[in-house]
Amino acid sequence: MQDTRPSVAWPPVRTVFFRFGALLFLLLILTLPWPQDSLPHPANWLAPLFAKWNGYTGFYILGLPATATFKLASDTPGLYIHLLHCFLLAVIATLSWSLVDRKPRNYDKARCWLINLAAFYLAMHLFMYGWNKVFKWQFYQPEPNTLYTPLADTYPDLLYWSTMGISHSYSIFLGIAEVLAAVLLCFRSTRPGGALLALTIMANVVAVNFSFSISVKVYSFLLLLLAAWLCYAERRRWWHALFGSRTLINKRRMLLRLVLFGAIILFTLFPYLKSGVYNDDAAPRPAFHGAYDVPVFIVNQDTLLPLTTDQFRWRRVFIHRQNYFVTQLMDDQMQDYGFRCDTVTHEWWLQDPETGEEKVFAYSQPEANGPLFISGVLGTDTITAMLQPLDWKNKPLLHSPFTWTIDP
Repeated sequence: MQDTRPSVAWPPVRTVFFRFGALLFLLLILTLPWPQDSLPHPANWLAPLFAKWNGYTGFYILGLPATATFKLASDTPGLYIHLLHCFLLAVIATLSWSLVDRKPRNYDKARCWLINLAAFYLAMHLFMYGWNKVFKWQFYQPEPNTLYTPLADTYPDLLYWSTMGISHSYSIFLGIAEVLAAVLLCFRSTRPGGALLALTIMANVVAVNFSFSISVKVYSFLLLLLAAWLCYAERRRWWHALFGSRTLINKRRMLLRLVLFGAIILFTLFPYLKSGVYNDDAAPRPAFHGAYDVPVFIVNQDTLLPLTTDQFRWRRVFIHRQNYFVTQLMDDQMQDYGFRCDTVTHEWWLQDPETGEEKVFAYSQPEANGPLFISGVLGTDTITAMLQPLDWKNKPLLHSPFTWTIDP
């Protein structure tokens, strides 16, 4: 049966915002880089033209160096400039459109078409990235050079990528979730659920990209905004699906739920409230917590050279946050000991993890933040060692700055 209800003209403000949003969205999907080369896309032909325009704006107007990347690549200055260009073009086109056509109109059908286009555009990307994960094209197995790179010398983005790459099953799980969201978006009846699932997935993707400084920040954020808009567009349908059409709520049940909710929150927060530690990274550490190189290692008055074949000599020493004394041997094997420290008597107690026996080591540190000198008996051997503090806090893994662009 055909709907014979008369269409109601939209208010002017809503009309202007719809025109601007529709024009901006169309500009972006027609010009932004396409993730696959197998399908033709207008961006492949328009990219060189916009890259030249980006270069002119960046060099002559914004004063960026000529070495900046002005092409439409992920997280480049050129991409930011392109977004600015699209925004200005949409503003100009909207103003022109509104000046030429001032007649009140109804855009309900156009809005439906725009929702369908946005849903299929987002679904296309979720399908592509989902299949990439299902068939393990995105998170590939770490390369040999990565496997033999020390953890502290690995940058956060490579560390995340490598961690994801070692698990085939988790990659498949993430891929299936993205494919499922794409499938749900393609059908009108399941679109509200697909939009919510896509929003959840894209929120996680954006959080990962920003937290680990992975260079797909801008594009993933745009897809997140698209998923959020689809959720807003379908708000009435998924709200009805979740909560039904009931308008009256039992006040006693609501009060009981609020009390139960508050009790659960307090119960789960209690350990943190009791300790007063709300960021463990900033919590106090034991004395001498850190990493130390061992340039001098003497056993029974015999100085051992740092040979990789020596299975007794220490290469490095670590004081763990949970009161462990960890030795790294020349063959990179680790040995843990319980650790206690007395800064008054200048003594360390190392506890054997198997026997529970404690050995006492005297220590001295002539200069603040300088080398430590320790001596004591471990097993049946008398050990004297020099421990040189290492600047472990400035390693790339812990000290990699956040970057908005891939340009140096």
